[in-house]
Parts: sequence; structure tokens; C-alpha cells
Amino acid sequence: MIKKFLTLILCSLLTLTPVDAVVIAFNPFQGENVPGVDISLYVTTDTSTNNVVLTINNNSTVQAVVTRIAIHDISSLLSQPSPIPTWDINNNLNIPGTAAIDFEIDYGFIVNPPPVKNGINSGESLDIIFADINESIQDIIYAFDDGQIRIAMHVQSIGSDEISAAYINDIYIAPESSTVTVVCIRYRFYYVS
Repeated sequence: MIKKFLTLILCSLLTLTPVDAVVIAFNPFQGENVPGVDISLYVTTDTSTNNVVLTINNNSTVQAVVTRIAIHDISSLLSQPSPIPTWDINNNLNIPGTAAIDFEIDYGFIVNPPPVKNGINSGESLDIIFADINESIQDIIYAFDDGQIRIAMHVQSIGSDEISAAYINDIYIAPESSTVTVVCIRYRFYYVS
């Protein structure tokens, strides 16, 4: 008598709520990490226009001004961005240290002079709009999560010493409003042959 078994795994999605927005944090990769610098990215979509909106928030409790922003879109999910008042689109700009982290600039934004006045100062935000995106918000968020879309920025006039540093978004992100629960039940059937 030989005992054989067959394992059957049944999975059920109990709850599936689509991701509709996400908040992404930034950390320095070049320069000093000054306590109080708090820059985040809020990613949303406007389904009526198929726009993806990247809102960069400077919630720093110390002086800090974002003066350059670069986007590396490895999968080419984004389109040409809409113009931003007081900012120029410059895909050849330089963010210090990006060559060391294999970061290529697909979309670049540089603030018009004077940069520390017109940049994203503490308590301010900036919307970057990509129009007519054919991808879902989930696709865009997954691209951020697996490193297919990365954002680097140059921050100047940091703290009382007015130093500068370069920041990049974290690869791992947490959805703002998403719940996915998967329950798997495993059955093992034995039979005798």
C-alpha cells in the first residue's frame, strides 16, 4: 500500500479596496541628514481627466527649500508634465549624487531665480501634473513601490547653517487607504493505491 497525498490550497479575497492615494517619504542620499527636514510626496489621480498629480509637501520644521526636482521613470508610465508657474522644465539639470545611485533624469524641474524665494519653502507644496495617463493609480503606485519611478530633489538653505542636500523617495511605501486580505485554506487529501 502506497500513501499518496494531494494538497489543495483555496484562497479567497475577503476584502479588496483599490489604492486611491499614497504618501511617500524622502530620505537624504547625499549631504547631511538634518533633523526637522520633512519632505513627502502625495500621489493621486483625477479619473475624470486621467491626470496623475504628484504633490510635493515641505513640512519641515527647520528652514529648507526644494529648488530642483528630478523624476526617473524607468517604465515610461508618465507623460510630459504640464507647465508649472515659477518652475522651468529642464531634463538636463543636475541633482548632486544621482550618478552614484544609477538615477537618470527623465523629467526635471528647476525653480526660477531666486531659488530660495521661489522654491518649495517650509510649509509649502507643489503639484506636478502628468496629463492623459493610460495607467491606473495602482499601476503608478506599484511603480513607485518597486523602484520603477523614483524622485530625487535638491534641497537648499537647510537649517541655520543653510547647507544643501539631495533627497530621494523611499522604495517601500505604505498606501494611504488600501486593504487587501487574503485567506488561504489548505486541504490535504490522502488516498491509498
